[in-house]
Amino acid sequence: MKQSNDKSIRRPTSIAPVTVFYRDQIRTKQDTVIAEEPLEIRLHNLWSDPKPFATILRTPGNDFELATGFLFSQGEITSKDDIHTICYCNLSEDELQSYNIVTVTLRTPLKNEAHKSKWIDSACGACGNTSIQEIENGSFQKNLSTIRIDASTVFKLPSLLRKNQQLFTKTGSVHAAGVFTQTGNAEFVREDVGRHNAVDKVLGACILANYKKHGESILALSGRIAFELVQKTSAANIPIIVAIGAPSSLAISLAKRAGITLCGFATQDTFNVYTYPERITNDPKL
Repeated sequence: MKQSNDKSIRRPTSIAPVTVFYRDQIRTKQDTVIAEEPLEIRLHNLWSDPKPFATILRTPGNDFELATGFLFSQGEITSKDDIHTICYCNLSEDELQSYNIVTVTLRTPLKNEAHKSKWIDSACGACGNTSIQEIENGSFQKNLSTIRIDASTVFKLPSLLRKNQQLFTKTGSVHAAGVFTQTGNAEFVREDVGRHNAVDKVLGACILANYKKHGESILALSGRIAFELVQKTSAANIPIIVAIGAPSSLAISLAKRAGITLCGFATQDTFNVYTYPERITNDPKL
């Protein structure tokens, strides 16, 4: 697979003037805020012209990973081998390079030639689905992984994830998703203004790096566990989710069907296990 440089000139943060009210005074200062901009993903294969596939509100950065992870979660690709090229796009010969448009060229036929372009905002990972039945009955294979991890790994994951959240440190306003080993080593961590974007970015990073240990990995999340995040985890064959926030009822229901261990409210002292607790043990030798 060929790809052009994935170093967008679009910055992930910007500076905004703010007025700060204290009990005894008012001050003005410059504040660092997270960037939120649209990314248009155009899709085609070697024998067709590019067409808009989706427009995603995201934090600029890791755009090729985001496009890859999004196409994977949409079922358009299954591996890096399906991708011929990824590049930022010139709108025309007379216009400047656009860093808010990415074109993905596939080696394989498009899964849905009649696809209509989707608009995905930074809060909704399930936007664009055509029906409730499509959302609830999406295809998946039950995860039969026999992986077991020690509870001590779960206890330390929130702080390990937090150490890798550079944008959150600057702005306090982004989500993070990380792929970790059984013992808590960070393989990939990505941040974005959208929870689902952060997951797509980290799964895209795995795909583009030909990461093969999904079945032995843990997905750590900085926020709550929504239904679409379990969907993406299932597609990636990752057996365990650990989140600082709570799962929704639909997320728990899907995790049960998909064979995924769901851990929520994770802190250094406690966590809840909602599904398949047998994968978590108190054996530090693991």
